[in-house]
Amino acid sequence: MRSASRNYFVVRLALLSLGFCLKFLFYVVCIYILKSKNYEFTYIGSTNDLKRRFAEHNEGLSQSTKHYLPFELLSYIGLQTESQARSLEKYFKTGSGKAILYKRILGRDSNHSPDEASA
Repeated sequence: MRSASRNYFVVRLALLSLGFCLKFLFYVVCIYILKSKNYEFTYIGSTNDLKRRFAEHNEGLSQSTKHYLPFELLSYIGLQTESQARSLEKYFKTGSGKAILYKRILGRDSNHSPDEASA
């Protein structure tokens, strides 16, 4: 009985440790890029729940995007902290950030990119 009890404890401790480590492997905040299907309009934002936020945009619940419905998700980037996400989002809204975003991440020319709105 002792050995079974000890093995149970070791396995349980290992699983708790694994769960603790896995928590930090998953991204908690992401930057996302939306493109209107009907207009030349692109939106860059950040959220901790991409599925919910994407639905809010397509339901017209965002002041910045409600006039450009519907949207498709072009890309998203997962980050581990909100400060990293806000910093990268702010950078992507600058001239050089837009150029990097379009050329390196989205794979298209930034000179022909649609207007962008801020969050």
